[in-house]
Amino acid sequence: MNYLRVISFSAMTIICTFFIWEDLFKYIFHVQQESYQINGIQNLWAIFAGFFSGIIIVIYCVIEITEKKSAVKFINRGIIISCAIIAPLLAIASSVFLNHKASGYIKCERLSKSSYRFSVRTYAIDHDTCLKLEKTKRADN
Repeated sequence: MNYLRVISFSAMTIICTFFIWEDLFKYIFHVQQESYQINGIQNLWAIFAGFFSGIIIVIYCVIEITEKKSAVKFINRGIIISCAIIAPLLAIASSVFLNHKASGYIKCERLSKSSYRFSVRTYAIDHDTCLKLEKTKRADN
């Protein structure tokens, strides 16, 4: 059973790594882009929490398999610390960084969404780029 946990939580960690790359690191490594699509703090928090939780659960399962003992304190403390302290701090820092990176850009109101569960803001260099992004989005739908 623990082998299935290792596989499933490893997959979750890999998926969260992909979302971290898509939402954050691609903007860090590119010097300047025509547009930025920035997720809200809650979305970033969930991505970081899933990533760290996945790593902690995989480590916990590996400890259970190799040492044949339960490390309940490790998983409890690890999940609480990663989800309640580390993930929100990284989410806030990432949001501040991305907002700073998008300063000087124009917010595309029609492409930005804000709701209880999901929020995303789209910024572009100029109004023409916003219009081009809107046409592209309409063509994809």
